[in-house]
Amino acid sequence: MTASREIESSDTSIANIDVQSPKRRGAASIFAIALGIPLPSHAVKGAAEYDLEYYLRDAFMGNNKEGNLPASQGPPPRPPRQLGGPLLPLLLDDQLESCIVMQEFSRISNTPVTELGEEIKIFRNKAARAFQVSHPYVQESVRDEYFFDLTCYSIWRVASVRIQDFSKRDLFVRNVGRKLLDEVIRLGLIPSKNINTLQSGSGGLTDTLPAVIGILELFKSSGFCTKFQLGDKNDEFRTGMLAFDELDDEELRGGGSIDCLVSVLDASTLGGALQINGEGSRFYPDFVGPVLAAIWERAGRVSINYESYFVDPVYRPNPKQGWNEPPGTPAGNASQWYAVLGSLDK
Repeated sequence: MTASREIESSDTSIANIDVQSPKRRGAASIFAIALGIPLPSHAVKGAAEYDLEYYLRDAFMGNNKEGNLPASQGPPPRPPRQLGGPLLPLLLDDQLESCIVMQEFSRISNTPVTELGEEIKIFRNKAARAFQVSHPYVQESVRDEYFFDLTCYSIWRVASVRIQDFSKRDLFVRNVGRKLLDEVIRLGLIPSKNINTLQSGSGGLTDTLPAVIGILELFKSSGFCTKFQLGDKNDEFRTGMLAFDELDDEELRGGGSIDCLVSVLDASTLGGALQINGEGSRFYPDFVGPVLAAIWERAGRVSINYESYFVDPVYRPNPKQGWNEPPGTPAGNASQWYAVLGSLDK
């Protein structure tokens, strides 16, 4: 009895030993794990301890290929926004017949709108269950942000099959932007003073800024996005109405090129665009980029090339959880940024 008590006392002293040296602490921890002695709850495991734990588990119980700890649950998605206003029926309609994107899709693919609409609805029904996991729509209407997103995803997926030629894909997207701009001007959805330069076909980049901001405000007011930024947010002197100046106009007239950065936060096409991008394609839903390109095309004999990419504007150590946010807080969405390059045609 005496010997067993001494051993028990010795084991306890090892588990509770307080060592200041990192090497001693690591050696004591490894020795404690080897003896099966639990470490204090506040102790932090090192690399050697994790390795030893892995090999011991692998020898006696085996390790799971997918890991021994369950994956953490992401925060719940935020509720969908409601889209509306005069811009929405130009972008999408519930019947998938009269909106600009369907009309242009029908024209460039030489396929009746009704046939395309049925094909898109069939694809949408197949993708709906998986899409709802991260984008749970409340109503099956394009007024629902997530259902709008799902519908755009379905349209572009069907279009990727119907339109195989990459040049025709580019023409399809650009024509959607041009016709959307034409309808916005015809319906007077932005102030007339913002479109005078566009209708005359003269002027420089600085003259297009009111129309650009007017279009972005129109997208925001319809619920398509929550916020936009024209110019680099880190350059307070080159944003908004100051994004271009007279030097940019001279550079463009002289045959140079101008860069412009536009960010759109929480775009209603973001989920579908990210999904298609993850599938390895660059042909994804986009309305803002083509419209901006159409605006700058009217600023003279200008060729517009743009590239969109996605970033999260907030640094998050854990992408599933917001910075310093309590559990259950919805994660932030990425921004869609457009790097616009303009060059004068020779």
